[in-house]
Amino acid sequence: MSATQAFTAPGGHDAALTRRDDDLLDRWPVAKLVYRMITATPLGWSARIGLYGQWGSGKTSVLNFLQLIAEEKDDIVVRLPAWRTTGEQEFIVQFYLALADTLQRSGVGEPFKHWTKRQSKKIAEILGKAANKTADLKLPESASYSEIVTLAAGAAGLVFEKLSEILQLEKSDLDALRKQLGDRRIIVFVDDLDRADPRMLPTTLLTLRELLDWPGFVFVLAFDKDVVGKALCSYSEAFGESAQHFLDKIIDVPVTLPEPSPKQVQRMVARNLKYCCPFLPDTAIAQTAEWFPTNPRQAKRICRSLSVFGAAADRHAEGQLDWRGIILQTILRETEPKVAQVVEEHLLGFHSAFSASVFGNANNAKQEQHKQAALNAAQCPKDEVNNKRLWKLIEELGRARSKLTLANIHYEMSLAVREVEFTIPEFSRLVKSWGEFQDVQTLNDFIRDAASRSDEGEVAVANAMLNMANFQYGEQLGRAGAFYSQEAFERAMRGAAELLRLIEFCYSTEIEGAMSTARGDYEVCIGFIRSFFGSVAKDASASERALRERELRLAAIIAARCDDPQRLYLDAEPFQGSLRVPSWEFSRAREDYVTALQEVLAPRLIRRAIHVFAIPNGVMNALILDDARLKWVLTEERSPLYTQACKELGCAALKQLIETPQDLGSREVLAKNALSYLDAFITRWESASTSAEQAKPYLEYIQLAWQALCQLEPTIQTRVHLNKLKSQLERQVAIPGFLGTPTWWDDEPNDIEHELRGI
Repeated sequence: MSATQAFTAPGGHDAALTRRDDDLLDRWPVAKLVYRMITATPLGWSARIGLYGQWGSGKTSVLNFLQLIAEEKDDIVVRLPAWRTTGEQEFIVQFYLALADTLQRSGVGEPFKHWTKRQSKKIAEILGKAANKTADLKLPESASYSEIVTLAAGAAGLVFEKLSEILQLEKSDLDALRKQLGDRRIIVFVDDLDRADPRMLPTTLLTLRELLDWPGFVFVLAFDKDVVGKALCSYSEAFGESAQHFLDKIIDVPVTLPEPSPKQVQRMVARNLKYCCPFLPDTAIAQTAEWFPTNPRQAKRICRSLSVFGAAADRHAEGQLDWRGIILQTILRETEPKVAQVVEEHLLGFHSAFSASVFGNANNAKQEQHKQAALNAAQCPKDEVNNKRLWKLIEELGRARSKLTLANIHYEMSLAVREVEFTIPEFSRLVKSWGEFQDVQTLNDFIRDAASRSDEGEVAVANAMLNMANFQYGEQLGRAGAFYSQEAFERAMRGAAELLRLIEFCYSTEIEGAMSTARGDYEVCIGFIRSFFGSVAKDASASERALRERELRLAAIIAARCDDPQRLYLDAEPFQGSLRVPSWEFSRAREDYVTALQEVLAPRLIRRAIHVFAIPNGVMNALILDDARLKWVLTEERSPLYTQACKELGCAALKQLIETPQDLGSREVLAKNALSYLDAFITRWESASTSAEQAKPYLEYIQLAWQALCQLEPTIQTRVHLNKLKSQLERQVAIPGFLGTPTWWDDEPNDIEHELRGI
C-alpha cells in the first residue's frame, strides 16, 4: 500500500463507530449496560438516562451500539441532535416530526390515524393561509411527513411556538400508541446537548422533564456534564457552579463513560495508524502508542496529523527518519503546543543543554530549571497528575531526539507542512551521479527538478543544496571520527572527500544561474567556513591533513565569492568575531585560518571603501545615513583600512584616486567626500575624548583626505571652515604643521578671516 493512500477507515476520520468489530475501547459493554437500565424500567414509566463523557470520548459510538441492541430487540429508536435546534419550541417540533417519521418507517402508523387526520386538517388550513405562497413551494420527490409539515409551515410563516401547539399529541394518541407497541419501547437519543446554545439548555431540559414525560418513552441524553454545568451556571448562578442539583432533577439514571485503559488506547491507536499511516514502522508505533491521549477524538486527530508525513516517507529510505521522535513530537505539539515550543527551542538535540545524559538525574539544577519552564507553559500548570505524565513524555522525547542535530530535527518536522525541495536520499543520488560526470548540467537539472516539485525558486533550491552538502560533509567527518577500525575510517573519509570535491566544483567553476547567486549568500558561505574552522585541529592522519589543506584553500575561494565581505571579515576578527575559540583551544592552525580569510576579504573591503570617495555624497551616505557596513570600514580602527597589514594597500588606492587626472566635477565630488570624512573624525573624537595615540592609525588617510580637498580652491566660507578644521585635526594628533597649506591659501591662514570680514 502506498504511503500516500487516502485514509479509508469505515465512516471516515472522526466518525462514530457503527460496528462492534471496530470497538477497541469497550464501548459495547457500556451500551449493553444502558440497555439493561432501560429494560429495568417498568413499561408504564418514562425514564431519562444521562450518558456523560468528554467531547470525543465516544458517546455517539455508545448510542450507535445501543441502537443496534435495541432494534435487535424490536424497540424503536428516535434520534434527535440537540445542537440543530435553537430553542425549546423548535426542540419540541423537531421531536414530533422525528417521532412521526420514525413510527412511519417502523410500520406503527395505525394508532396515529386520529392524530394524522387532525394534522391533515391543520395542514390544509396552513396551506390555505399560504395559498399565495405555495405556487413557489417545491416538495422533494420523496418527501417525508416531517418535510411536508416543515415546508408548509415555512410557507405560511408560522413560528415554532405555534407549530408545536399544532403538532401536540393528545392522551388518546399516546394510549393508542402504547397499546399498539405492546412490550416494545420507544427510545429517544438526544445527542450533542453540550454543543447546543447554552441559553436553550435549561428550558430544553425542563421540557424533557415535564412535557415529554410519557409512559413507555426512554430518553438517553448524551453530553459532557462539565460543559453543560458551566453553561447552566453562566445562564443563572442559581444553578450552582456544576448545576448538579438541577441535573439530578432531570436525569433519573446517570452513566459515566469509563476512561480507556492504556492497553485499549494502544489498540485503538495501532488500528487507526494502520489505516491512515501505513508507512509507520511497527516498532515506532509500539514504542509510542502509550503516549497518545486517552480521549479517542484527540488520539484520532494526532493519527490524522501524522498521516501528512506519508509523502515524505515515500521519498526517504528505511531508517533515515526518526519515526519514534516524529510521533512523540507530534503528540506533544497537538496536546501541549506551548510546552512543545519550549521543548523544541531548548531541550532537543545532542547539542542542547538538556541532552539524554541528564535524564533521570533529579539533582541536576539545569534539568530542574528546564523542567519548570516547560511545565509552566502547560495548559493546566497546577495539575500535578497531568504534569507528571507530561514530564515523562518530554523525557521520552528527549531520549528519542538526543542523537540528532537540531537542524535534522527541524528538517524532519518540516516534512509535515511542506514538500521539501529534495530529501537526503535524493541528494545522495545526486552526489553519486555528479561523481560520474562532474558537469554543471547535472547540478542544473537537479535544481530545476527540485524547484518544480516543491514550488520553490531555483535560487532557494540551490541554497538548500549547498547547505545539504555542508551538513552531509560534517556528518561524514563525524562518523569517521567515531569508527574503531581503520578501514571504516578511511571509507568515511573517502565519502567526505567526494562531498568536498562537489563543494569545490560549485565554488571554483564559472556557473551561471541559480547556483551563481546561491553560492554568494552570506549564510551559506559562513556555514561552510564555520564547518571547516571547526575541523582545523583534526589532523592526526594523512587523509585528515589532506582535507584540512583543501578546506583552507576552499574557504578562501568561498570568502572571495561572499556577497557580504564586511560581515564575513568581522566573523574572522581574532578577538570578537564568531570564529574565535577559547584560549585553551587556541592553535596556530586556527590563527592561520582566520588570517587567510582576512587576506582574501581585506582588498574587497578596501576597494569598496575607497570607491565611495568617487561617488556624489558617497561618504556622507555611508556615515550620516548610517550604512552600517561601509561606516564600519571607514571609521573603525579594526577595519582593514587601518590595520598595519593592509594600510599600504588602502593608502595607495586613495592616492591613485587623488592623483588621477579628472574633470572639475569629479574633483569636486572627491573634495566634498574628503571633507565629510575629516568632519566625521572631529565629531567622533570630540564625543569620545580620543587621545593622540588612538588617532595614529588614521594619520595617513587624514593627510590624503586633506590633500584631496585642497586640490580645488573653495569658496571663502569653506576656507573659514577648513581653517578651523585644520587646527582641530592638528591639535587632535598633537603634530603642529601636520597638514600642509594649499597654494591658493594667500599669505598666512589667519588672513582668511580678515578677507571674510572685508567681504
